[in-house]
Amino acid sequence: MAEQTLSVFSSFKLHSDKDYYQLMKSMQINRREATLVLSELLGYVGIDDFYHGHRVGYIVWRLAHELGYSSELQQELIEAGLLHDVGVSSTVAHSLLTATMDVPNAVQHCMTGEAIIRSIPAYAHLALMVRYHHDHWQQIDFEQVDPQQAFYSNLIFLADRLDVLMAHNPSATQSEQEWLVERLAEQSGLMFAPEGVEVLRLATSKRLFWAGLESRVVLNECLKNEAVQYGDSTLDFTGLMQIATTFSHVVDAKSHFTHEHSQFTAQVASLLAEKAGFNEQKVEMIQIAGLFHDIGKLRVPDEILDKTEVLNTDERKKIEFHSEDSWHILKNMGGLEEIAEWARMHHEKLNGTGYPRGLSGDEVVTEARVLVIADIFQALLQNRPYRPPMELDHAMKIMRGMVSREEIDEELFAHIENHHDEFHAAATS
Repeated sequence: MAEQTLSVFSSFKLHSDKDYYQLMKSMQINRREATLVLSELLGYVGIDDFYHGHRVGYIVWRLAHELGYSSELQQELIEAGLLHDVGVSSTVAHSLLTATMDVPNAVQHCMTGEAIIRSIPAYAHLALMVRYHHDHWQQIDFEQVDPQQAFYSNLIFLADRLDVLMAHNPSATQSEQEWLVERLAEQSGLMFAPEGVEVLRLATSKRLFWAGLESRVVLNECLKNEAVQYGDSTLDFTGLMQIATTFSHVVDAKSHFTHEHSQFTAQVASLLAEKAGFNEQKVEMIQIAGLFHDIGKLRVPDEILDKTEVLNTDERKKIEFHSEDSWHILKNMGGLEEIAEWARMHHEKLNGTGYPRGLSGDEVVTEARVLVIADIFQALLQNRPYRPPMELDHAMKIMRGMVSREEIDEELFAHIENHHDEFHAAATS
């Protein structure tokens, strides 16, 4: 996955004409909102807890504040805390990370996370903080790692382990909270830097520290209004495309059966939009929707995605809700409201037999119809736990049947029929 992430951008066409320049200028995403949304998305891996990254970002901010760091450095540490687990997409791996104080083989997800963060230029400067955020202080080779950089990573490690202890003691009293802090302090000079432990003691001795962790509402308000003062800092279209591409690989890595599905779906969707005569801005937006359409699958347990037998009713309900989860996360990123709606509709059918809302006819907007067809076409050509990949002729036959049952758009599908070799390449290479 790390190798894929470093080179994924080469497969996407970025235009350079006047219209595209105007698109890049006009499509601006608030960086603060984007980072918080991405953190919540990573929290989906935990299935029932979306806010681990938020809490780690908050805790490390309080530590940085006590240390008197500059606002710029505080912001960097918050971002690194929010995104520190970007290398984790498996619910099994997430469970291991929260099961014990000291996680075996944690370096693997740290290295994966480093590669992912490096692949997003807007966040690349955080890569080393992510890389070393599970390294024990006493084992760090300071000839190889800058001591100050190591300390920043160790603060994230300290914040991360405090949140794990709190998760195992969700109703801790003040005395119990003090006990949790002292349990971490026992590892001073071993797992954690002594200076970090002392500043943790200082920060947690104040009521204000715990108040920010008492509810999700307070936590979000702290991160939005106090901790992360980005001002007017934004991500342009190119930055958004890079994030979408990278996070599509985080989603696809959750199961080897969905390897590169989002990237290929985005390629098919953008090609189909071009063939259908959409303007350039709409083509690019549909491409982003294709990259993001399955992010809700991070909330689906691994065993359901990889199951080779027929899903039972409860399992089917969980997987059918993933498009709603995709919408829920994307709609919170200002500027992506339309894209969020298209992603939400990517399993709807024109005859009303789709999910999650059973929309029909004109309720399924044209952009979403493109995404529906692209998703189905690519999935049929891809290996799945319950079947091998289909030959192109077989996939086309199935989709013609869907046209006859008025499940998918006939005019849009005609473009695939007329250029099937081109679409096959987009879906598989």
